[in-house]
Amino acid sequence: MTSEVAYQGEPGAFGEMACLAALPDWKPVAHESFEAVADAVAAGRFQRGMIPVENSNAGPVPGNLEMIASKNVTILSRHALPVAMHCLGLPGARLEDIRLVRSHPMAIKESRRFLCDLGAATEESRNTAMAAHRLTETGDATVAVLASSRSAEIYGLEFLARDVQDSADNTTFFAMIAPR
Repeated sequence: MTSEVAYQGEPGAFGEMACLAALPDWKPVAHESFEAVADAVAAGRFQRGMIPVENSNAGPVPGNLEMIASKNVTILSRHALPVAMHCLGLPGARLEDIRLVRSHPMAIKESRRFLCDLGAATEESRNTAMAAHRLTETGDATVAVLASSRSAEIYGLEFLARDVQDSADNTTFFAMIAPR
């Protein structure tokens, strides 16, 4: 039987990538929110969960450490995931035509310089991979997302610009949680 680890988002999310890096023999299972991950672990439905707590450039993920502390879980370890952020669009989209960029608020913070230079509006999404998935459903070539190369592969998106994060050493730190 394969062990499962809970993360927030959809396939292609940085949380899923952290799960695959830290627990390569475990199956990542997506959840709607960070709190849902902690609740699933606290209830014993999962023996592990992966929740981002801080980014080396954008700072703490708002509320996550406090939320973890309020649940019946413990932090087993902390895992660093190097984060390469890419501007992705629909096949045939052009960077100069982008009017809106969607992504998780932390991804937007991590890519401020690129977004300022692009001059497009931004819109927050619950997760980078969710933004990528939604883009494929809307079909709007004037919208781009900030997400992982894994999201590009999963959702059939094209790279409009690679490595758009402000810092080459952009790293997100994840707390691996377990039931208390």
